[in-house]
Amino acid sequence: CIPCASGSYSDVEGSTTCTACPEGMTSRLTGSASILDCRCTSGKYMDPKSGACLACPGGTYNNESRLTFCATGCATCPIHSTSVQGSSSRSDCVCEAGFYDAEAAARSSTQGSNATIASSLAAGPDCRRCAEGSYSNGTGSTVCNEECAVCPGGSYSSMGGSTSCTTSGPDCRRCAEGSYSNGTGSTVCIPCASGSYSDVEGSTTCTACPEGMTSRLTGSASILDCRCTSGKYMDPKSGACLACPGGTYNNESRLTFCQHCPDDMESAPGSSSVDDCKCTMGFVSGLNGSTGCHGCPAGSYNDVVGATNTLCLPCKPGTYSLVEG
Repeated sequence: CIPCASGSYSDVEGSTTCTACPEGMTSRLTGSASILDCRCTSGKYMDPKSGACLACPGGTYNNESRLTFCATGCATCPIHSTSVQGSSSRSDCVCEAGFYDAEAAARSSTQGSNATIASSLAAGPDCRRCAEGSYSNGTGSTVCNEECAVCPGGSYSSMGGSTSCTTSGPDCRRCAEGSYSNGTGSTVCIPCASGSYSDVEGSTTCTACPEGMTSRLTGSASILDCRCTSGKYMDPKSGACLACPGGTYNNESRLTFCQHCPDDMESAPGSSSVDDCKCTMGFVSGLNGSTGCHGCPAGSYNDVVGATNTLCLPCKPGTYSLVEG
């Protein structure tokens, strides 16, 4: 007697022919004696309710080695990998977009034996996230430095596994006003330094404040944040920054005028603090422990600016003074 071929069976004695397994099924061994020996073909699984063989859905697979227990359905691809419908092997699984197969990269860079390579393929992909600032927009990527590209200047990606990289894409975001990114592959945007600003999104550089102006804080997003530097004031007519004249000072960046020094004090042009105001000639500070500027007593004088009470000198022989200061 001739054993029934694979894919057929005979469940009665005295058969003159064998019966083919139902459509979509096969028997792995010859000599099958029951329809129960018929199993779903590779890439399919047996629906436990209907008994029909259905194609494995995307992201799963079923190979012939598991046909003896098809009722459990299909095995899931390794994490972060997927497969097309009807896949029959773990090696059909490929990495999802945003990931790359580190195992495939290792296979391509080494000269392994056929057995080692076959074992690696059977294990399926080892999917790793593309690094921050890069992306992979298709399945099956194997190396990020070839398949993944870095974000262009003016944009950034703050998380790995990105699937796109454009200034308007979902993963690479345009730098906000007041910040910039001057290179590719950025993961953060840099705030504009003090003295500069950026008033548009997606900037690759910041604009310097006009001459004589600065922005006090980092991250300025408008030229209106630029103010006159200390010791200057803004001319309300021209908008230009001018140095404070002698006898005045300015330590406020937005003032359109300079403040006068206290009585009996003077300062050099461009002074930025009341501390720059000094006693004028004929006056000294700290006289007899007092504050402010006081005139030198009668019979003495001072011919320097910013003198203290020790610098009131007595009048020289043959001269005199009748008043203070």
